[in-house]
Amino acid sequence: MNRDNPAPNWRIDSIEFFAEQDSAVAARVVVPTDDSVDVCLGFYEVNPDGVIIEATEYGNEHASRPTPDWRAQWTCRTHSG
Repeated sequence: MNRDNPAPNWRIDSIEFFAEQDSAVAARVVVPTDDSVDVCLGFYEVNPDGVIIEATEYGNEHASRPTPDWRAQWTCRTHSG
């Protein structure tokens, strides 16, 4: 997904690891761009080389903002309440 991000000057600003157990990792990730700041809570499965092989991320998408076309293939919106 990061390779396809069309936002200019995006970067991963910070990663805070909350939990690590065997090959499972939970983290808070902050990704600022020129236009906004995206924040997600992610749950990741990594292989022995530290490469992410599976990810579930919960982001700060605004309900009124549609999922961008470039990210749609990786997105499944959930709604609470």
